[in-house]
Amino acid sequence: MPQNGFHALIGAAVGRRVWPGRVPWVLGFIVGSMVPDVDILPLAVLRLAGNWTEGIHRTATHSVFLIGVAFVTAGLGWKRSRVLGAFAFALGLGVLGHIGLDLLLWFAGVNLLWPLSEIRGWREVNLWRGVKLPAVGGNPDFIGNELAAVNPLAFALYFGYLGRVARGAGVETRAVRFARGVKMVCWGLFPVYAVTGVFLAEWGQSLVVYPLVIAVFLPAALAASIALRRPLAGG
Repeated sequence: MPQNGFHALIGAAVGRRVWPGRVPWVLGFIVGSMVPDVDILPLAVLRLAGNWTEGIHRTATHSVFLIGVAFVTAGLGWKRSRVLGAFAFALGLGVLGHIGLDLLLWFAGVNLLWPLSEIRGWREVNLWRGVKLPAVGGNPDFIGNELAAVNPLAFALYFGYLGRVARGAGVETRAVRFARGVKMVCWGLFPVYAVTGVFLAEWGQSLVVYPLVIAVFLPAALAASIALRRPLAGG
């Protein structure tokens, strides 16, 4: 925790509770809860190319400046389109919630003040600094690898949640069937990744897990959430 599918689940649950029936607010909060992790995709590409990847994940897309851009967009767009303004403001709140969960519930830091931190040499915020995950079965990366393996499980739970919401609203569309199919794929991948996590080093497990998770499952979750935005909002 917090894998991206869990971010989506929490975003949907909180959004529906706080803004029942208000589609732009609920959808914006869900999208904001997920999108910061898109920075994993270029990280995976660079690792495949054998390039250094330090300073990519949890930087630009996890910065307070991204939240500021969302709020400024909301302010500028509010008079022209209340829908756009509400969506942008809720998106900023969702990003803020994503960052908070990453700080509290993941064993890594967040570069909150990027790009100023790069210019001034400030350290990332890391509440877990000094905590070293123990080796298990001779693999020092085992715990981190198994946390990565939970990513498809988290998405399976989110796609299942989308299906339950749709059924509760009496909706049976192509998006619902799509979510059901992706959920089954995610359930099938979870045990595979759990096994690879036993044997692989951290960089190998990252290459096995994250390109598929971020390039396929995250966009699929965003697309399904947009398609089912009205049932999700309860409207």
